[in-house]
Amino acid sequence: MLRTLVLLALLDLGGCSGPRALEREVTGQPLVTACLESYRLIDDAVANAGVRDVEAHRVPGFPYLRVNRFLASFSEQDLSPARLEAWVDRLVRLDREGRTVELKNLPDGSRARLDDAIAAVLGAGWRAPDVVERCPPILRQHDLGRTDRQEALLARVEVPEDYSLIERALGLYPLTAIPVAMAWQRWEAKHLLPFRTPTAELDFEGAPVLYLPEIESAAASAEEVTAILERSRDTALGISEPEGEDLKSLAASFAPAYLVDTVSPADRIGHPVWLEERIPGVDTTHPVAFVRTEQAWFDGGPVLQLVYTIWFPARPPDSPLDILGGRLDGLIWRVSLAPDGTPLIYDSIHPCGCYHLFFPAPGVARKRLPQDRPEDIRETATVPQPAPPVGSGARLVLRLAAGSHYLSGLTLLPEGARGRREMSYGLVIDEGPPELALRSMPLPGGGRRSLYAQDAIVPGTERAERYILWPMGIASAGAMRQWGNHATAFVGRRHFDDPFLLDRAFGR
Repeated sequence: MLRTLVLLALLDLGGCSGPRALEREVTGQPLVTACLESYRLIDDAVANAGVRDVEAHRVPGFPYLRVNRFLASFSEQDLSPARLEAWVDRLVRLDREGRTVELKNLPDGSRARLDDAIAAVLGAGWRAPDVVERCPPILRQHDLGRTDRQEALLARVEVPEDYSLIERALGLYPLTAIPVAMAWQRWEAKHLLPFRTPTAELDFEGAPVLYLPEIESAAASAEEVTAILERSRDTALGISEPEGEDLKSLAASFAPAYLVDTVSPADRIGHPVWLEERIPGVDTTHPVAFVRTEQAWFDGGPVLQLVYTIWFPARPPDSPLDILGGRLDGLIWRVSLAPDGTPLIYDSIHPCGCYHLFFPAPGVARKRLPQDRPEDIRETATVPQPAPPVGSGARLVLRLAAGSHYLSGLTLLPEGARGRREMSYGLVIDEGPPELALRSMPLPGGGRRSLYAQDAIVPGTERAERYILWPMGIASAGAMRQWGNHATAFVGRRHFDDPFLLDRAFGR
């Protein structure tokens, strides 16, 4: 009786958009209504606790779905019923991953109150994780069975840009972008020179350390890589999604070595942790790289990307006036694979989205871009050097500078690397939500918290450069931020997870 009264009360609630509007449309389907109300309860609890995860973007009016830029690109395609179902499967999974993180980070008291509220709506035995698992099939059956709801979904799967047009307007962007573009050109002229110097001839400031990946699974041969991509490929969307031992094998096969010039403890690779007072730090006793997979378009089809992220405790300031120094630093290295398993393009950024560099593999050439024109000041695709061919059993070495951790060269083992001090680093491949180990970290006093705040920024990593570069429209320029929120050009507009980024700039 109580459950019936609750459902009837929900149906009488007002509202003009989102789940409330849908409730009025499905008064004959109380379970749909109850699921929608339960998602609202979860959203309220997450908002009150301040633990919202923003790696993927929520789809307005569809609380069980989230989208990233790659999946949003499918909305422009002709989706057959089978492709639509496979596509929605992935939107559901993104939301499940995000909500898994959020529920994991809820304080115990908030979680208990939430479960009680959900049980009052859906019945005894229902808790928040049950809503995330059991409600999506109910809601998608309702939505995919109606043409108007399908059209609404396709129209709403948009990911906002990480640029503020208001800030650009207030900051007189057409004028202020000119000195910023000139500064970037000076940076390139100075810091890309080391790419032309062989590692063996390069001077180091301190004692270089070579970090080599700990390989639990045997590296795959070229034939095995091809087989993994083929057997993990979804027939409806053509997406390869390796998991388990297959993913471990791929990650081990393409994991780079890092040759890090080491002057201070800030140059040691480690695992982010929460320190006292919720200040982020890095435990350098256990060097690791966090591994995730992503997707992009190239030559008209989807390609798999392996993403490796390492973290440093800080970027030490060079002087009291250094606007780039601050807590935490790192490097994100991405390997885009052709369907036959051969590398197409490597590219890298720091976790702030800064210093985007491209390294095409043999057989891939950079295209002529509009930004290449002398009169165009927008940042273009910077290629310091082509990537060397990586044969069977070989491994790329990424040379990193001390302090700034700038990527300053690519080479292969053993050239200029063996014979130096060596350390091993682990590959962290989380089951379930990607980078769960960062999106839900233990707090010193108990409980859990994401490394990333609700604005996608790692708190405490703000840089003074944000006071100068705000007219470029990027929030807190220089701060470390979460995947899916990396704007990589101050002048112009570019996102690291743009699914067409590589296809526009490179070809075979």
